[in-house]
Amino acid sequence: MLLVINNYFKEENAFKARQIVKVLQKYGKKQVKMRSYKHLRKGVSTDVEALILSGSPAHPWKEEHMTKFSDEINLVLEYDNPILGICFGHQLIGKAFGAQARILDSSIHRFESVEVIQPDDIFSTWKKGTTLPLCESHKDEITLPPDFIHLARSTSCENEAMQHPTRPIYSTQAHLERSTETYTAGFQVIKNFLHLFS
Repeated sequence: MLLVINNYFKEENAFKARQIVKVLQKYGKKQVKMRSYKHLRKGVSTDVEALILSGSPAHPWKEEHMTKFSDEINLVLEYDNPILGICFGHQLIGKAFGAQARILDSSIHRFESVEVIQPDDIFSTWKKGTTLPLCESHKDEITLPPDFIHLARSTSCENEAMQHPTRPIYSTQAHLERSTETYTAGFQVIKNFLHLFS
């Protein structure tokens, strides 16, 4: 089973996390469930094969926001199976492992050209230096945590994607689930993630 962590504060915005569920159901062969970040105090069941962390209106530099996600941060630090962080999920993983966060000069709401630096695992479809159009919607960015592998960058955000050095933890600043029939690269990144443990 795959578990999507819904990081949106309000229930009316949960449909944004459900977009991830739909993409996972389309490209994967496993059952997919969704749970709010508010219900992680007891961790997750042993049948959860991977976690996918959604976006959020939360800001990684706001302590009052990050304290709401303390259970999720603890889960990321302790969970042994694959994790994929998307947008805020990427930022949360970064903060869990010591990254710094900052506000960008201007918001990014577009398909951004993202350059592949390390074509391994989730970017294995492409060669180093390939530029991918990925959907972005954010105003914050994080630095690369100590020892993490830098996977991708763009002109607007240096840390577009990263990987833990020894654990199957991956994350992207882009909203992979918001890819389209024209711009499909984000879907392929998700498929590559699923292939890691299927």
